[in-house]
Amino acid sequence: AVFNPLSTKRLLTMQYVETIKASNVEVIEAAGLDRHIIADRICDLTMRQVFVYGFFHGDPHPGNVHVLPGNVICFLDFGMMGFLDQQTRRSFASFVMGIAQRNERITAAALLKMSSAELDPRRPHFEADVADFMHRHFYRPVGEMVFSKVIDHLFHLTSKHGLTLPSDIYMVLKSLSLMEALVSALDPNYDIVAKSRPLLREAKLRLMHP
Repeated sequence: AVFNPLSTKRLLTMQYVETIKASNVEVIEAAGLDRHIIADRICDLTMRQVFVYGFFHGDPHPGNVHVLPGNVICFLDFGMMGFLDQQTRRSFASFVMGIAQRNERITAAALLKMSSAELDPRRPHFEADVADFMHRHFYRPVGEMVFSKVIDHLFHLTSKHGLTLPSDIYMVLKSLSLMEALVSALDPNYDIVAKSRPLLREAKLRLMHP
């Protein structure tokens, strides 16, 4: 909450929240909180922000994701927020679903829908490059995935084929990557792919509803 009577044009006075950093596993356990529930809620909240509402926290690093009593998640610092319109949300959901299903055709088609281009790329070569992108970054342990390399590879892939992605797509990837690292630290056995499938289906159904 913002305290307007105590704020000015140069000073923002906000509510103090007594929390535990979501990355502070030892303190979380000492407080009797449930790491699995916390991981599940962080994953659920982040994905709903992106895929259901299209308005998401653009920088959910451990310093900005805290835990309140009762395993309640508390997001801080909303200075960096992203927005996806319905069409981009639908295409991005298909993009992620294609990666989860290891289907380069779905992934490539979704990437084309998210992008702008003067000419459509040659589909066989484009799909082959998308398949290489998927296998190089996503089908490996979470700890081995380097987000900067994912972004760099995606940038070169789209540039190579004359495509331009909306800037908020890169922010989405950053947000999901930070969420994945935090969730994996809380619960190393948490299956983010299994969690994503029903949420993605729900999001796509909502977006298709008249």
